[in-house]
Amino acid sequence: MSALQSLLCLLTGSALPLFGSVVLARRAVRQLAVATAYGEVARQLNLDVDTRGVSLQGHLGEQRLWVGEVMVGHGPDRRMHCWGVLDLEREHRN
Repeated sequence: MSALQSLLCLLTGSALPLFGSVVLARRAVRQLAVATAYGEVARQLNLDVDTRGVSLQGHLGEQRLWVGEVMVGHGPDRRMHCWGVLDLEREHRN
């Protein structure tokens, strides 16, 4: 094996774990940013935020409100989506 091939092998072997570390770090930073955003919105609206920072809930006026991340779909089409649920009372007519 020549010196150039050895150098290329060393660089490739070093780049793969470095790339994996960067991908994991970006994902962690994104999750922290999402948790911070949910917490900030919850404080502004005086709602409760869960301890993982992936949803918020409470009462907004007279309606119950929930906003959070849910898994939608099945199999390979399964994706994370941000959904909100606003609980409205239905008027009963006699």
